[in-house]
Amino acid sequence: MCIRDRYQRRVRGRPEPKMANLLLLLMATIAISAVLAAPFELIPHVSPLPIPTKQQLAYQGQISALIHFGMATFFHDGDPGCDDSNWNGCDPKGGCNSSNVASFNPTNLNVSSWVESFEAIGASSAVLTAKHGCGFLGWRTNTTLPDGTPYRYHVPDHLNVVEQFVTATEAAGIGHGFYYSLTNNFYLNVASHSVRPPSTALPGQVVVSQTEFEQLALAQVTELWTQFGELTEIWLDGGCGDMCDKVAALVGTTLAKDAVAFNGGGVSASAVRWCGTESGQPTKGPGGAVWSTADCGWCPSGSGSGAPPNSTNATWYPSAVDVTLQAGDHWFFTPGDALNPLSTLVDMYHNSVGSNGHLEIDFAIDRTGGVDPRHARAYLEFGAWIKSCYGSPAVTKELEGGSSWVEIDLNTTVVMDRVLMQEDQSAGQMIAEYLVEVRVDGAQWRHFSSGVTIGAKRIDIAAPVPATGVRVSVLTGFGLPTGLSVSVFAAGPCDVKQFEYPTE
Repeated sequence: MCIRDRYQRRVRGRPEPKMANLLLLLMATIAISAVLAAPFELIPHVSPLPIPTKQQLAYQGQISALIHFGMATFFHDGDPGCDDSNWNGCDPKGGCNSSNVASFNPTNLNVSSWVESFEAIGASSAVLTAKHGCGFLGWRTNTTLPDGTPYRYHVPDHLNVVEQFVTATEAAGIGHGFYYSLTNNFYLNVASHSVRPPSTALPGQVVVSQTEFEQLALAQVTELWTQFGELTEIWLDGGCGDMCDKVAALVGTTLAKDAVAFNGGGVSASAVRWCGTESGQPTKGPGGAVWSTADCGWCPSGSGSGAPPNSTNATWYPSAVDVTLQAGDHWFFTPGDALNPLSTLVDMYHNSVGSNGHLEIDFAIDRTGGVDPRHARAYLEFGAWIKSCYGSPAVTKELEGGSSWVEIDLNTTVVMDRVLMQEDQSAGQMIAEYLVEVRVDGAQWRHFSSGVTIGAKRIDIAAPVPATGVRVSVLTGFGLPTGLSVSVFAAGPCDVKQFEYPTE
């Protein structure tokens, strides 16, 4: 069903047309467009459309590195990687005594190697797990336990991961941010936002009340958000439980106010939503729709498509697609783990960056404190593929203001197989349905692709076709686009086989 009919509901008292009539309408539109650009139809809306903050606008259509490195690295992947068996015992997949801070023992911490791989994939920012589910901190905290003693479950001075990470990313001009789990803290015997009964505490775990846990967590978050420079992103993985009001207050009064907030609906003015899956295959709406807006707070699974800007309670809430390089959805380094092949990463790229989303790809730092050589090669080849495929378009043209279509004369025959469209969303997401046509045989216009939503970036791929021209028409929308860039790419440079790396 066309988007105009799903969201326009009733116009001028006419009932919605039936599916057969819609198909006839679409066929007629395509037939007419064989000669003329298809006409634009406005989708009525009453209230002002949601608009993004500058932070949200900069976030969309980009790549971030999501770094997992902490006590779990030396035991096993999981949230938490510390558990009843390895807290005061030995883990079959790692070391012994995760309760002992000395178990965090990278032999050659090398944050510079991390940054090299960030740059290889073209990451605009990086997010470090400063505290994951174990409760182990990647920096030396000044916070104290309820009895007044220091919170000692953290890195030693010479392994201050947070400080080294900030220094290295700032030197490279890459934005930085932090993941701090408010959900789990094994050191404090906290799971799913709640303190467990004191009777369940193991030797080495600290017994606290719910209020004491929350006060301590907020104090540590305050350190992260005030002492380590300008932030580009904060992660609220699993939400913030009963602390959301207090977390929101901190966001508004710390350096986090200038960062986007993953899962930050209702907490930050620059929230981004989880796409609903870690598979790299988020849910899309009809016509491949991925809206920059949504009508949910902490969006549940399956919310990858968002909701149109004229939906009730819609806010600007762009999609974040988080994925792993290691196969099997493993976030922390797992020795010998297979890697996702380049073809899978390419699909993830097209389903995130190429579908009005943001790709957050995992960096599972190994037990030496560096990027495993196999992983480094994979990032290098992935970045090389991106540059080869999308670094040099055959031509790029901007839509003129006040128009609903843009036509590109290629001046010669180009065997093309994809177009990349970028909508100016500074005044809101305007474009709903669109149509892409190619001119073949010197004059005839033929259908190449069509869909719903463009947003920050939309990549359409089809069978290679020898074309002398390309035309993009906006069929329906919430207003004429304030800007639209269209890039055409020749077939060939995107062949994955020339970049594929060993996955075992």
